[in-house]
Amino acid sequence: MVEINSIFSYSLYMEKSGNKREIVVIESPFAGDIAKNREYLRLALRDSILNHNEAPIASHEFYTRALDDDNDLERKAGIETGFALGKMATKTVIYEDLGISSGMKLGIKDAEENNRTIEYRKIDQDTLDEFGILDNNTENKTTELRPLEAKGYPTSKLKQIAKNKSVDEESRKRAEYELKIRNEI
Repeated sequence: MVEINSIFSYSLYMEKSGNKREIVVIESPFAGDIAKNREYLRLALRDSILNHNEAPIASHEFYTRALDDDNDLERKAGIETGFALGKMATKTVIYEDLGISSGMKLGIKDAEENNRTIEYRKIDQDTLDEFGILDNNTENKTTELRPLEAKGYPTSKLKQIAKNKSVDEESRKRAEYELKIRNEI
């Protein structure tokens, strides 16, 4: 088995294994409603991998886990590091359902300067509706727990939802998933 311990070894592995996934940079909003934007990015990554057979790079997701996006120096370092990784990509994909942020504009400029193809995409409306990405009105929803709300619920409430058979199945699954992330199951 090949040990893949960096994006560079991954790229080499992809090349040697004959895998035909194209390496692409994903641009989507990050700042602002971070929980919503991370959920949207998760959907964009799924779309890229499952529907377009791509190997996406989303540096704005993983570098913000280590660097402070509110600190100008750290934000700049993260963006520059993302641009360095982007040099391996053949294309930049802009997921535009939530608009184009200032960070995305920098990514578009970098793609232009490095002659990468730029493709604009949207997530299908049914998926956006299912995960409540564009809809802030939850009054008419049939689920007890929306995906973006799970992270804000206390563990005790999530446990109640997960065990309650009168709650819809999707909400129970979301509660169970969040509990697994928290190592509470």
